[in-house]
Amino acid sequence: MEKDHPLEETRRRLMSLRRCARFGEDSKEFICAGELREVLTIDDIRAGISAIPILRDQDNERDLRRYASLIWETSLTIFAILLADGNHQHILKFLFRRDTDQRLTFSTDDLYYLPDLVRTHFVERQWRFHPVTLTLDGIHRDINPKAILPFLSHIRSGCGGFGTVWKVQSSIHRHAIYANVYGLADALGRIHNFNFEDDGLEFSRIGYHHDLRPANILVCDGKFVIADFGLSKLKPDDQSSRTILRGGQDDYLGPEHFNYEQWVSGSVGRQLDVWAFGCILAEIATFIERKDVREFREKRMATHRGEHPVTDHAFHLGGKIRPAVSQWLDELIFRPADPQVAQLVAVVRDMLNPNPFKRPKISEITPKLQLLAIDSMFIAVDGLLQEAFSGSDGIPTSNQHVCILLEHKRVLAFRAAFTSLHPAIKLDYSLDMIRDDSKIMGYYAKERVLIEWKEYDISWKDGAEELFSVMDNLTNLLDPEVTPRQGIMDQRILNCLGYFHERRLFRFGFIYSLNGPSRQTQLFSLNNALRVMAVDDAPGPDLGDVFQLAKDLAACLLAVHEVGWLHKSLSSHHVLIFAPDKGSISQHVVSAVLSGFNDSRPEASSFTLGPKQDFEHYRHPKYRTGTPFRSVFDYYGLGIVLLELGSWEPISQLRDRHKDIVGSEEFRLKLLKSYVPQLGEKMGARYRNAVQACLDTEGLMSSMGQNSEDFAAAREFFKLKVVQSLAGCFA
Repeated sequence: MEKDHPLEETRRRLMSLRRCARFGEDSKEFICAGELREVLTIDDIRAGISAIPILRDQDNERDLRRYASLIWETSLTIFAILLADGNHQHILKFLFRRDTDQRLTFSTDDLYYLPDLVRTHFVERQWRFHPVTLTLDGIHRDINPKAILPFLSHIRSGCGGFGTVWKVQSSIHRHAIYANVYGLADALGRIHNFNFEDDGLEFSRIGYHHDLRPANILVCDGKFVIADFGLSKLKPDDQSSRTILRGGQDDYLGPEHFNYEQWVSGSVGRQLDVWAFGCILAEIATFIERKDVREFREKRMATHRGEHPVTDHAFHLGGKIRPAVSQWLDELIFRPADPQVAQLVAVVRDMLNPNPFKRPKISEITPKLQLLAIDSMFIAVDGLLQEAFSGSDGIPTSNQHVCILLEHKRVLAFRAAFTSLHPAIKLDYSLDMIRDDSKIMGYYAKERVLIEWKEYDISWKDGAEELFSVMDNLTNLLDPEVTPRQGIMDQRILNCLGYFHERRLFRFGFIYSLNGPSRQTQLFSLNNALRVMAVDDAPGPDLGDVFQLAKDLAACLLAVHEVGWLHKSLSSHHVLIFAPDKGSISQHVVSAVLSGFNDSRPEASSFTLGPKQDFEHYRHPKYRTGTPFRSVFDYYGLGIVLLELGSWEPISQLRDRHKDIVGSEEFRLKLLKSYVPQLGEKMGARYRNAVQACLDTEGLMSSMGQNSEDFAAAREFFKLKVVQSLAGCFA
């Protein structure tokens, strides 16, 4: 046996892969074939075969690399078996007879061409390198008594008519799943924006897959690989990716792919792949949480209405995300076993936007999945270091303890630095949303204006009478020439010039006049201001400015209710601040205006376009569970904004501190018990009591023998307990 030092090191790395399979009282060592490529490189193989006489005498580097590549591709397991006993010089005998890994396992007679001792060792050791692999779609099979079942633990789960069921450890780790999910996103991005360069020739196209589903994602050596490009196509850069879909698997296609009422195929683009990938990620999240993917599929079964009803297991129904899907995603993040699955589900929700034009691009999704993959690796390394430090596999020396402890502290420091980037990343994304998607500033007839978008569900038909009637009435309410206003409403609500309809994007644009802000003024929401100033550690506004804004917001809401309207979307996202730059935001908080009226409706109307997911923390728990909207729900939203102003912290950060509290009602009670009382010391009793009245209107009115569902009674309660109470706050 050659005593080549590098080869000895390779052999040690190889043997370090050994694991112990347990079944009953027996235990056998085995090595997973999929892990061999982690320790055996082509260079290792080349070094191992370079001493074989026939190759050494020829001294041909090209032949060495050719043989090394052939072994790597076809006979890596055989080479590993031989290497374990120092018999790797016999590998060419296998190659010359085309005995590759596919023929494993061998009998003694099969290996007649090997020396007796080598043959005996190989036949005995091969079982360790070739454990039994079982697949879901496999057939019944008899297993050789010498074969090793790679069970790392021996825990009985139950029994049935076909045998006994044992719990075993999954063969794929969570961090590997997250890494593969990122890899799929990156691969899909390269399909959507295809670039090829070779010898100075550059070729670029836009592409799509249009048939993404689990069956078309293969697992090869532990990596997820996109396959089946039968419906794919590359188009010139100057063309659109949109096309009429021909074929495909319905369950993973988006709502735009087919019109069930008109029974025609829809025009689809690259965003169809984003929807399908979101569906796949939902099932991957299900797997990560150890839930039954088949149960998820069965719960999705529903029928599309139309002239020809169709029953399937898709993720959409009637132009919306299927209710069973939303409920399942909620269940996944209810006390999850995996610390990152909530973030993955949040990405899935973004991807499953029924409106393809509002669905994020794969280039926007990929960085988020990359962050999840990196953080998952930190968690995995942290777990391994903790396990090593605990000495579960033996008692390490004091020096080993010190080294492991130092490495553990280093990893924790790296992760702390890494996770500290998240608020900034989240902040940048939030700022982009407020400037680009929700609201934008521009010019209309040479006048500075703000455009605020109101999206509606694609299931609404163009020209729906009630839909346009509400938009007209809302415009009239916000137009001072039609509905004269005075006092605080005139100061805190922008004048609406009109609205327009973008049918293709399923949204209305409300145009507001901006007479005050200069050309250099930037737009910030109060929610963004809270985050910007926290990240920059900037001082907040003067207390007197906070009091003035709180008073005016409450008085403004009262005025809206007095004309018989409901706001329906009160949040710090809709309190707008105009400032030259983010460094001067605190100086302009006092002049903020109230927006977001595009969700408003008359109090007597039952019409609704549905709530947006972005502002769920500002919605009353009863409204989130389906109770029709009423005035006290507006008071709750204002109460959350006042709490944010008083604590100078966004509600989302308070919510993140209490992930153990699942229900929105339980979180409301937590706010009343733990956070509202703290306002007294900082903001005074009047302010504290006003916030309490907003967050607990129903409870307080009930204790006074009043009915909170009475619009007039609730308005008088709000006027007395909130508006008048805040009016006495000064600094």
